[in-house]
Parts: sequence; structure tokens; C-alpha cells
Amino acid sequence: MVETTLLSGAPQPSKLWKWVFAVAGIMTMLVTYGVLQEKIMRVPYDDDKVFFKYSLFLVFCNRITTSAVFTRVLWARKKALDSVAPV
Repeated sequence: MVETTLLSGAPQPSKLWKWVFAVAGIMTMLVTYGVLQEKIMRVPYDDDKVFFKYSLFLVFCNRITTSAVFTRVLWARKKALDSVAPV
């Protein structure tokens, strides 16, 4: 019976495919977010036909909301909020 061994540093095929799927999913979502943000920037948000000049405020609101929701989830699950890398 012939056994094949993987190199010690090489990822296993199943882990490799999970990694490829994760990276492809992240990149797809970032591209989708960019396209949708571009469409949002072209739509006036007031009766005076005013457009957003800078998307920085929208991104800031997105990050603040995401952080608040994430903090609430951590509190609800009684997880530590320390900013320490896992060892």
C-alpha cells in the first residue's frame, strides 16, 4: 500500500479549499460593497438634490454601528472585552 504524505508546512487540501472559499467570499463582499456605495453616492438624499461629497462619514457611521452591535453581542454572551491577542 502506498502512502502519500503532505509537506509539514503545506496546508491540507480541505483546509486549502476552505481558505480559498473564505478569501473569495471576502473579496466578493468588498467588491459588492464598493459597487453599492458608488450607487448610493449618486443618489440625492434631500429635496434640494444634495449629494454626499465625501463617503468618509458614511463609512464612519458604518464602523460605529458595527462596533456597537459587536460589543452588545459580546456583553450578551458574557465574553471578555479585553483587546488581547489569543495565546
